[in-house]
Amino acid sequence: MTVVSASNDAHLGKNMGFLRGTNLSGWLVGMLLGGLSHDLYGFTFTLIAFGLLSLFAAPFGFLSQRSLNLIKAIPSDITFIRTDLRIMLCGFAIGMVGFGLMVSTLGLVLREKVGISTSFFGHTIGVATLTGMVLAVRWVLDSVGSPLLGAVADRMGRKRSTPVLFALGAMAMAFSSLSFGPSCMIGGVFVVFFCETLLGITIPARAGQQGPKAVASYATAFDFGSALGPLIGWTIAQFELPTNLIFITGGIFYGLGAFASKP
Repeated sequence: MTVVSASNDAHLGKNMGFLRGTNLSGWLVGMLLGGLSHDLYGFTFTLIAFGLLSLFAAPFGFLSQRSLNLIKAIPSDITFIRTDLRIMLCGFAIGMVGFGLMVSTLGLVLREKVGISTSFFGHTIGVATLTGMVLAVRWVLDSVGSPLLGAVADRMGRKRSTPVLFALGAMAMAFSSLSFGPSCMIGGVFVVFFCETLLGITIPARAGQQGPKAVASYATAFDFGSALGPLIGWTIAQFELPTNLIFITGGIFYGLGAFASKP
């Protein structure tokens, strides 16, 4: 809401991209420093250090709200999502597919496609290494690429591009579900990651323009989808159903997201 209140419409996507990028970079740095500090200094020191860091940041939260034009009413030209149900469906689809279903089961799907190892530029690498490399592209897109992709969303038009991104992601997952080999499947996954990053910028931005209630609806649905996605993916694996069904399931929810995000 702070980013929305401090941005003009022409640069809202870019600024949301900066928020997303710095936020996810903080996740990575926090996990690295937290693990390192725990091994070197112990749990108590780490907990106190991070608590003091949070306390140090508290005044910046207050300062960030000064001189902002806080949103008090929904602008009359906002027609992106008319009901909380539609924005919740969009948030659920993003969380369930990108942060739950795809990430949690990617190693399983790759192992089925390539076995325990594969050749990469003349070198043999394990499937766990390959999975880490593919996921690394996702985190680079989210952390480093978000500001650039947010600016692209501003140029494309956030309202117009959102259903297109959902539809493109659904088609990429449908393509990945076909038996064209691991390279084609990984290419489809990269397209989904690209769409996921852009959707994670455009939809919160549009929700923020509608006010705190819409943002809360989006965040709740996103978290629920992120929690439910791994359960859906691993239930498919538990019952020994074809792993292609993982991509098909994700494509269905992205298709629903395309419908829900239509102006």
